[in-house]
This record gives sequence, C-alpha cells and structure tokens, in this order.
Amino acid sequence: MRRTWTIIGVGDVPGSLKWYQSLLGLPETAPAHDYFGQLLDSDGTVLLCLHQWGAHEHPSLTSPDHAEPGNGLLLFLRVDDFDMALKRARALVARLEEEPSVNPNTGTMEFALRDPDGYYVMISADNKTQCGSGAIEPAKLIWDEYKYRHEHCWKLIFQITIAVVIISIIPYSQVHVGERLKEWIVLLPLVGFALTLFGLARLNGEMKILDKLRIRHREIQSELHHGIEYGKETGVFSRHVHRYLGFILILEVLNAIVLLFLWIKKE
Repeated sequence: MRRTWTIIGVGDVPGSLKWYQSLLGLPETAPAHDYFGQLLDSDGTVLLCLHQWGAHEHPSLTSPDHAEPGNGLLLFLRVDDFDMALKRARALVARLEEEPSVNPNTGTMEFALRDPDGYYVMISADNKTQCGSGAIEPAKLIWDEYKYRHEHCWKLIFQITIAVVIISIIPYSQVHVGERLKEWIVLLPLVGFALTLFGLARLNGEMKILDKLRIRHREIQSELHHGIEYGKETGVFSRHVHRYLGFILILEVLNAIVLLFLWIKKE
C-alpha cells in the first residue's frame, strides 16, 4: 500500500483545520496537536496535513518568511458536492480567485480560492454530471448557431451595401444610361431604397433569432456557472444595423432628389 500525505505549513493549525473542514463540509474536529493536524475524509483518508511553522525544525517548514506560501504548490481537491462546496467557499472568503467555470480538459466545473495562509486551493467537481454536462453540448450548439446567423447577417449587410452603391453610382459613372432613361433616372435610387427595405425585412427576422439564441446561451452559462448573472441586454447589434441601413435609406432619398434636380436643370 502506498499513500501520499501532503503537509503544508500554517500559522494556526486549529484555525486552518476548521477552515478546511468548513470548506469541504466535514465534521468539525480538533487537531491532535496544536502544532500538527490532519484533515480526514469521512472514511478516515488523510486529505491534508497542517503543520505549525517552525515546529520540529523541518527545513522547508521553518518560516513563511523564506518564500511566499504556496509558491510551486496547488492544492487540488475533488468533491462530490460541488454546489454546496461553492456556497461554503463563498461564506469563507470575500472573493474567489477563480469563479466557477468548466475546465475544457476535464469537462468538470472548478473554482479557486485562497486559504487563511495564502495557499491556492482549487475545488473541482468529482464528475461531469455535477457541472451540468448535459447543458454543455446544447450551449455549444446554440453558440455555433449564433455565430452562423451572425455571420449570415454580416453577409446580407455587405451584399445590400454593394448592390446599393453600384445602383447609386450608375447615373454618375454611366452617362449614356442617364441619357436614355432621362427623368426615369430617379428610379435607380428608388430601386436602391426598395432593395434596402427588403434587406432590412430579411435582417429583422435574422436578428430576432439572434437575440433569442443570445438569451438562451446566457441562461445556460448562468446555469453552468452556478448562478452567476450574465447581462441579458439584447438588441445592440440590431440597433446598429437599423441605424446603418437607415442611413443608407436617407442617402438614397437624397440621391433621388439630386438626380431629379440635375435632370430639371438640364432640361
């Protein structure tokens, strides 16, 4: 049989032992000695040993002044009650070092905090089922769909812009077209105007879907990250698109007025 006992130097063995017992939801017990204590699991397994700084003259446990406590050490603890551990952790510290998130390598939820002596403690869910793994795949699918539709919106905007620009410059770049169309030349910017309205109608449908996808994705994020609120503001992209296309519509109207003025003046 082989066992590893991790021993860390602490300034207050009873206080540190109580802190770790609170974090892991273990029964509160006193250490065997003021200078040494063991954090035991419910089955008696030694999870961590706490050693008073300077006791017994161990070279690496002489004093915390020789180096910053925890340098080169990560206390990584896996628990089967992740949700409760998170609540207990928030009650023990003013802020977490790392908020709950999914480790992409293990697919499990994790968060980190500092213990009273400054050691970095990482708490990890014991298995994927605790972190809502069933919601991870839908979140990815929703995000992929969001990215696809967002890119589709940009393609539509680009296509509308190119079409309107080409239609708008024809009267100025192709003089013979204007000579043939005469007063009907003002129809070209009106065609651009109609095309922009059609594109706006198409985009409105896509942007409504985008907003729904964004809201749902953030709801799943909140579930995965255990109650962390993500902003649900919607319509920012939609407002920018409306402003942009509205600007194009105004330009098309002005273009029609300019062409009409130039034709009247020519006549």
